Amino acid sequence: MHITRIHSLLLATLLWGCGTDQTAPPPPPVSSLGDLIEHTTFVDEGLELAVRLTLDLPRGPLTDDVLSDINTLDASQHTIGDLSGIGRLTALRRLTLGANALADLAPLSGLNALQFLDLSDNHIQDLAPLAGLSRLSALDLSGNQVVDLTPLTDLGQLTYLDLDDNLIRDIAPLTALRRLRLLNLDNNLIRDITALMGLRLLRDLELSGNPLDDLDDIADLNDRGVQVRYFVPFENPFDSILEEAIRKELGDIKGPISQTALDRITTLSITGEIQSLSGIDKLRNLETLFIRFTGDSDLHPNDLTPLIQLRKLTNLTVRDMDISDITPLGAMVLLRDLSLPNNAISDLRPLASLTRLRFLNLAGNDVSDLTPLINLNRLTTINLTNNEVSDLSPVRQIADLKQVWVRGNPLSSETLSETVPALRDLGIFVVGI
Repeated sequence: MHITRIHSLLLATLLWGCGTDQTAPPPPPVSSLGDLIEHTTFVDEGLELAVRLTLDLPRGPLTDDVLSDINTLDASQHTIGDLSGIGRLTALRRLTLGANALADLAPLSGLNALQFLDLSDNHIQDLAPLAGLSRLSALDLSGNQVVDLTPLTDLGQLTYLDLDDNLIRDIAPLTALRRLRLLNLDNNLIRDITALMGLRLLRDLELSGNPLDDLDDIADLNDRGVQVRYFVPFENPFDSILEEAIRKELGDIKGPISQTALDRITTLSITGEIQSLSGIDKLRNLETLFIRFTGDSDLHPNDLTPLIQLRKLTNLTVRDMDISDITPLGAMVLLRDLSLPNNAISDLRPLASLTRLRFLNLAGNDVSDLTPLINLNRLTTINLTNNEVSDLSPVRQIADLKQVWVRGNPLSSETLSETVPALRDLGIFVVGI
């Protein structure tokens, strides 16, 4: 797109008539571009912005003669929700509309010259308006909510079709697309691919993330020279509360959850009557994890072993779970923030290896011995509220310590008379006394 030339034109307009002895105003920021470009022709401002950028025509009428000169339009990521008026671009051969907010494709139905169409990452369900676009050779519908492929049966010129991440079960309509060479069906609900066996020109097929019933057809396609990529989706091993949290993080997806999808998750929050952490190790790129048990059941998990493979975690909260053994946490050497309130922890030795810790919350546990913390020199805050600590002297050796919370502990007279004043002399806030 020609944003630089448009900025130059706008700047020249702003400077017109200024004397040489005057200070020129600064050029408009890019963020104000939408305000400087006229919106008079199309219902959707984002669509008009894309058209005017393509034409280098920030203002003025958009006549049919002008619009019919456009054969390529990139209108991706313009927050477009209404395509009304796009039918005036009668010469369009290549149209990119990815990452918008489109649901209604009816205005596209008359663009009979289209050969390439990208509609990825929108909200599309109904493909009927595409049925007459018989010159299309490439179509991208990935990241939508498509179920019915019937409207595509007359698109016999298609050689490339991307249907990744939809809700497709029945691919029988694809049997009519005899010229297909590249087909992406990843992350759908497909069980049967026999409909693809008659596509003799097919060379590249993506099927990962589908619950296929019979893999023999994949072998037959491979024997025919088709490059098939298929990774078997595992049966979801998750507790229902954990699975609900995962699906929510992935945008409330339906169907099997592929490893590819799980690899996208870096942050996860789980709150509810969770009973098992089994399978959470498959979230291998997780960096932040929050787990809180709520409910009346006594079946909450008290084993952190499933977390041991989450080696990228930097922020972990596990609360209200009656955890006593924190041995698996010793392997999480990247942890910077660790919160374990309202559990049953007494032994802190597994934390001795977590030398990157900056924040540690142990409120509401059974801790009495703080010796394992003495080498955690990056710790700035320790919350020990409501534990069994009598001796605070080990924390004096933590170089970066700034505050320690001690309310609700049976502190010894020596700690109160000597250690607490010594900590305060070091500039450490002792809270709760």
